[in-house]
Amino acid sequence: ILPCYNAEKYLSDCLESICNQTLEHFEVIAIDDGSTDSTWSILQEYSQQDTRFKIIRRENLGLIATLNEAIMKSDGDFIARMDADDICVPTRFEIQLSEMQRRELDICGSHYLAINNLGQGMFTYMAPINPVSCLLGLSQRCILAHPSVMIRRSFLEKHGLHYGIGNYSNAEDYSLWLHAIDHDAKVANIDEILIKYRIHDLNLSKRNKIKLRRENRLLKKEFIPRIIKRFEAINYNVKIKNLPPQDAIIFMEYYFRFKFKSFCYNLRAFYSSHGKRSLLILIYNLIF
Repeated sequence: ILPCYNAEKYLSDCLESICNQTLEHFEVIAIDDGSTDSTWSILQEYSQQDTRFKIIRRENLGLIATLNEAIMKSDGDFIARMDADDICVPTRFEIQLSEMQRRELDICGSHYLAINNLGQGMFTYMAPINPVSCLLGLSQRCILAHPSVMIRRSFLEKHGLHYGIGNYSNAEDYSLWLHAIDHDAKVANIDEILIKYRIHDLNLSKRNKIKLRRENRLLKKEFIPRIIKRFEAINYNVKIKNLPPQDAIIFMEYYFRFKFKSFCYNLRAFYSSHGKRSLLILIYNLIF
């Protein structure tokens, strides 16, 4: 599903990356949400060349309404989220679909390479990959990169889930993931970079930063107790040194906030196994 609003600058790169997927059998629901630039003509051009593109044009209703409409008009059993300024690696759909089926996941994301407006690499975001780490991580922040996510359609329909639950207009993705966790969703990230996430001044998350932080705080206040209770019921034994750095950071944050003795006990192993950079990231996360 591909919501588009005044996306002419980067849209062709996005659409090319979708056309070049190694998985051939998919549909693209692209909705022009009342753009005033050449977004619609670009979508028309691609839909004429590729019958997998289903394009819709209407007045501006906003991102949440557009996402829900795209899901409603789609036919697939799995729903891949995509932003009009980002780029998929060629194997994204094939890898995600295979992993979701093999591991019976309900929601699946990945690492990403952040790029600037010129397409140049800036940094790599390494997401926690273990389902238990993801469960715990969602009590602290949104650990799923929204445009990297693939969702099992039947899970949404079974539990009546959609974007915009609770009127969180800026944290619509985080709200959906937390409500999904409330229904025992199995969530994980794939240990590969599957998208190039473009960072620029028009990103919604940058423009609405203050509102986004406020909504994130409200969501965490509502859901943290239930997530922690669910995590502790798993009785999951873990050795910090055996985890990937990003997963180890998640557990160390949990220990710091809820089991400080365990934090102190594991700090030396964390530092010796994952190094100074991971320690600095942990300190930053605990402060901010």
